[in-house]
Amino acid sequence: MHRSHTERLMALAVASPDAWSDTYCQLALFDFPADMRTSLMLSYYRNFAVPSIAQTLADAGGIATDPMKQSVDTTLILFELIEARPEGPHADHLIGLLTRVHRDVPGGNDDYLYVLLSLLVVPIRWVQRHDWRALSVADVEAATAFHRELGHRMGLRDLPDSYEAADEFYAPFELARVRPSDEGPALTTMTISVNQSRMLGLIQPIAQPLMSTWSDDGAVTDSLGLPRGGRALRRVNDGVLRVRNAITRRRRCPITSPFRPGLSGSAQYPDGSEVSDLGPRAR
Repeated sequence: MHRSHTERLMALAVASPDAWSDTYCQLALFDFPADMRTSLMLSYYRNFAVPSIAQTLADAGGIATDPMKQSVDTTLILFELIEARPEGPHADHLIGLLTRVHRDVPGGNDDYLYVLLSLLVVPIRWVQRHDWRALSVADVEAATAFHRELGHRMGLRDLPDSYEAADEFYAPFELARVRPSDEGPALTTMTISVNQSRMLGLIQPIAQPLMSTWSDDGAVTDSLGLPRGGRALRRVNDGVLRVRNAITRRRRCPITSPFRPGLSGSAQYPDGSEVSDLGPRAR
């Protein structure tokens, strides 16, 4: 492992728990930025596998109207929050936007809690299974603190106070609530081309079975109407990740993040974006 990574881990070991927002920013935007994008995409799709949430999203109409904007905005808002830190002044505008968007959206506290915890649990699981280094206790605690603070600021109840408590809510919720529905596959079909277009050209033709492989959950992928990936694709995927991880360990720890606030919006915002650009379009 490159010495800069070792120094980073040593700093993590002595970091104050009160510095969780800095720790999570480093984790998400510097240590694992590509994996955060992938795992956040997977967390986005898991919502479609819960019929009550899929119905709410379908009724809202935003995905059907502009699937690229909905997908890009979700990632941008979260990354902007991570970079700005929840306690920062810019975060007030972003959290205010999230609160306004969801104010009149029907749904119980458990549904909202599941959506929030998907942003925590799915990336943690992904990194633990597939990434170039193991997560430290400080990493996991920082990620949990970030999402707990976000949920608190949005007015959610019964927020877990540890990652273990989050997983204890998340896993049984999925076991009880993930089911096939008409809306789940429909939402997946509307959005799959958006995420497919962001992939390397070589893997675009296998985007759907690859997403099933990444999700690693037959009940979820069946509820989304995605084809199973198969053992051969899983072996290839695991091999590619092992090579990628070996290369990453030997490279210097990045000192700049690929995410640039206000500028990282891909084709949706070629000239950059403001907070006022994000969220549903005015009707």
